[in-house]
Formats: sequence, structure tokens, C-alpha cells
Amino acid sequence: MKKIFLLFAGLSLSFCTLAQNTNVTTRLPQNHNLEGGGGNVDNSGFGIKGGVNFNQLRGDDKGNINNLKNLTTWHAGIYGQFPVAGSRVFSIQPEILFNRRAFEAQDTVEMKMDYLEVPFLFVFNVLDNLSFHVGPQAGVLLTVQENERELGESTKDRMNSFVYGAVGGVEARVSFARVGARYHLGLNEIYKEPSTIAGKTVEDLKNGQFQIYVGVGF
Repeated sequence: MKKIFLLFAGLSLSFCTLAQNTNVTTRLPQNHNLEGGGGNVDNSGFGIKGGVNFNQLRGDDKGNINNLKNLTTWHAGIYGQFPVAGSRVFSIQPEILFNRRAFEAQDTVEMKMDYLEVPFLFVFNVLDNLSFHVGPQAGVLLTVQENERELGESTKDRMNSFVYGAVGGVEARVSFARVGARYHLGLNEIYKEPSTIAGKTVEDLKNGQFQIYVGVGF
């Protein structure tokens, strides 16, 4: 809980600081409500987003899991976009996402892991309606389920409650909507000590995830 509190506190501070240094507090954001290509596009705004996850397990112990299947899950959350020094080309975009990761082993064990994640993206707008995103991402583990049954603290204690990685992707804007794709590369292990999955011992496992999403700006 302490890590979750610190995560929220840090993000709230970032939002407040950024808002004071942009025109978000003095006029309504425009970039989500205008067609791409206009000269008056404002590089700021807030919105909601959600989409599909195509999960991928990585790491040396991946081969220890028999009949591994990477499952398709979902994510949802909010975002804010802030121009850098009033630029229409460069901006930063922090997000708060609920993100589910999952896999299946030996056709009998299905693992689901829910995270609260905070990407902090640097955005390069190559066109008024097309941008590239790249940046770090951090998160905290919320719950772990095995075959739809939530596991207790003894299981979570063997897992890394704080995770981090890198994110990169591309996004297109059509009127007030955003459509994008990105990949998240997890850089630390899911488990911090040896654990058993479907009778096999694993430790060096990392997350990977390809996301497709739709966002709506306000």
C-alpha cells in the first residue's frame, strides 16, 4: 500500500506541476476535438483510453513451462498530454492504467496478474494527427489469480510488487478519438524468488506486452 500511495502522490505532483506550466488551466484543450491538419492544433488535453493486451512471457525460465499459452487480456485508464515549452511538436504524456497480464500452463493452470501502471511518455508529433511515443513505465502489483481464485499474500510476497520497463509505440488521432499501438518491455522479473507453476520451478520470467487501444479526449 505504501508503494501505491507513493505512486499516486508522485503522479499527482507531476500533473500539478505540468498544468501550471501549460495553457491547460487557461483554456479548454483543443487537440482532441479538431480534425487533424489544422494550424490551430493545441498539443494538450486529457482523456480516457482502453484496449486489448497481447501478452508475452520472456526470460530464461520460459522454456520450463510446458504448453505455455500467452493469453489475451485488457487495460483501461486515463491520460494527460502537456506540450513542452508550448511546442506543437513535442509533448509529454503521463497515464494511469489498470493492466491485466495472463498466461496458461499445461492447459490446466491459468495465471492472471493485475497491475496499476504509470507510463510516462515523450511524444513526437510527426504530423498533426500522427505521433510516436517512447518512455519509461512503472507499476505495482494489485492481485494474483490462479484459475479464477485470488491468491493470498504468501504468493504475492514471492513476486516483485514493483515493476518497471520501457514503452514505445505509435498513435493516430481522428477528431476527438485516438487509436494506437505500443509495446511494453518488462525489465525486472515477475518472481523475486523461485516459485512453482504447474509443477515446474521458475524464477527468471519477465513480462512483455503488445497493446492496441482507443482513446477519447475531453
